[in-house]
Parts: sequence; structure tokens; C-alpha cells
Amino acid sequence: MTDRWYEKTSDLAPDNRTCSCCGRELSAVAIMLEHDQRDDTYHDRGDVPADKSQGWFPFGLKCARKTPIHIRNCKP
Repeated sequence: MTDRWYEKTSDLAPDNRTCSCCGRELSAVAIMLEHDQRDDTYHDRGDVPADKSQGWFPFGLKCARKTPIHIRNCKP
């Protein structure tokens, strides 16, 4: 596993300040995870080939504890 990408919530767009998994408002820091289009999972930096990435999404610290995260395990 590679280093995690932490982002200040205040640096995110106002409509992007909720956890991509649970939908709760993020605290001061979000963990950015990359969406893999092959199997609808979210991963840490470096785990997804560039041509299979759907981009980076913010997660709360609790939801991002275990990666990869399958989208079906998230509760909107």
C-alpha cells in the first residue's frame, strides 16, 4: 500500500464535502480514494491503472479505514 492522500476539507468544492461512502459531512480532513471502474472499488494512491480510474473521491476517516472499499458496502 502507498501513502494516503489527505486533503483539507476546506480545499474541496462546497458540494464535495461529504463522504463518498456514507454521505456524512466530512471533518477537517478527508482521505481521497481512487475509483476503479473495473470492479466499482475505491483504492489508495497507486493501486489503480490510469486507464481504469474514474477519478478521486473524498472519504471520511472512519469509512476509509479498510481499502479497497466496494461501492456496494457503502451506505448512502
